[in-house]
Amino acid sequence: MKNIKTKNIINCPLCKKNKTNIIYDFNKYKILKCKNCGFCYLSPRPVSAEELYKNDYFDEKYSLEKSDFQEINKKINENKAMIKNVLKFKKNGEFLEIGSNYGFFLAVASANGFNTTGVEINSRCAEFAEKVLNLKIVNENIENVNFPEKKFDVIFMSHVLEHFDNVIDKFKKINSWLKDDGIIVIKVPDFECLESKRDKEKYRGLSVPYHYSHFTLKTLKKLANIISLKVIFIDIWIDYKVSEKIFFMKKLIKKQNEQLKFDSEKLNIPKVYYKEDFISKLKHFIKTKLLFYFRGRSITVIMKKK
Repeated sequence: MKNIKTKNIINCPLCKKNKTNIIYDFNKYKILKCKNCGFCYLSPRPVSAEELYKNDYFDEKYSLEKSDFQEINKKINENKAMIKNVLKFKKNGEFLEIGSNYGFFLAVASANGFNTTGVEINSRCAEFAEKVLNLKIVNENIENVNFPEKKFDVIFMSHVLEHFDNVIDKFKKINSWLKDDGIIVIKVPDFECLESKRDKEKYRGLSVPYHYSHFTLKTLKKLANIISLKVIFIDIWIDYKVSEKIFFMKKLIKKQNEQLKFDSEKLNIPKVYYKEDFISKLKHFIKTKLLFYFRGRSITVIMKKK
């Protein structure tokens, strides 16, 4: 990490103005806040993504040599809640995940009726997804990837957007692959969440120097507007310290943390049936409206073309 080349970002990547405050100073790296639009970003920042995301960046628990399907199935099942957000808007079609990692979410999308493709910069992760989970993966930096225009019904990015340099240019490229009636699903660390306010420069979501951008709901909406998209859905997690004190969240967490028993010799990819009933609508309203101030580390938005 010491020898990685860096570059200074003079103008705000979002509004292009040159008026900033330093909000966190980590000696070599600083996090700046634009006085004009409120966007927060890293400067200086590493020049090369390939240097950052070599194999040692990723969890080495999963490998071709050690395929513990009981552990893999647990990771796959953790993605059931996220696929429900997609199924609210799309039931099938062409599905692209950018930053597909080991392919756990992509496997769930595939099992639930989507024709899936992943893009993953890390070669070990891509090989695992292809050979263990039988997924179609493009092992490339997004800059080197080209798909036909208007190919995908769903484009999914979880904890990816904050890693992009030249975020507007990359997002425009990605948006060109989306069908006119398609959706883009984005999950990012929330820079205005309770944990960020509480932990300040020790907030885990800062992840210096890997995270180039630090989004809030406001700046996500600004970015969407620049790309001619609009936000149609928001979902949050409640901060873990707060959720421990809320009855229905306590029950939800307990259910999520139950030890699931799987066959250690084969994959068990869940088929998810989504039904939006009164209780699910009420829980979503309570989370996103009444408890929004107490939101946890990540925020999910779904966008579509204007």
